[in-house]
Amino acid sequence: VMTWNTKATSDKRKKKHEKAARRRKNRQAKKSTQSATELFAGLGAPAPPVALQEAARGPNRALATLLSWWELHGEALPEPLAVELGCHRQRLALYQGVLGEIRQVEPGVVAAKGPTVWGLYPPGLLRQTNDLDLVCPSAAGLWAGGRRLRGGGWAPGPVVLLPICGETHVHAVLTRPSSEPMLIADEKIELTTIAYAGDHRRH
Repeated sequence: VMTWNTKATSDKRKKKHEKAARRRKNRQAKKSTQSATELFAGLGAPAPPVALQEAARGPNRALATLLSWWELHGEALPEPLAVELGCHRQRLALYQGVLGEIRQVEPGVVAAKGPTVWGLYPPGLLRQTNDLDLVCPSAAGLWAGGRRLRGGGWAPGPVVLLPICGETHVHAVLTRPSSEPMLIADEKIELTTIAYAGDHRRH
């Protein structure tokens, strides 16, 4: 006489089916990722897949570059993405204008990273930029630039004094609310008298 454990058999079959389903799902996900990577590498302009959009919104801050790349290749962006791309274009133009304003009161100001890197991008591609770092040759120039920004509605934020190599350097932050807070971060300008503060220990 043989007694069958029907519940155990059913559980075993269920686990087997679930395992097979997971394998199929993993294969499909891998195939989808490879396909998206190939498209983004230059084999054609893809329809805007959500996976790439979400990845571009991560720490690499590549969304503006991704959207402008699609647009450059003739891809019709959905209206929300087109508006978001427009916000990034306006942000770059705004920061260029700010740099010009500061130079009117401090001609020696130097833009760190931002505008220098923008110029290296191929025509038509945007670099996502959240803030603008400006190095002033003196504290007096920094304060003059800060006063100029205050007149344009920028609010003062943290001000830090940095003792480095026997000198006191200044780092100041000014911010202004974003016109589209759901799409792009607040505007932010950092004024400093030293390009790289280091660990403050060098003599």
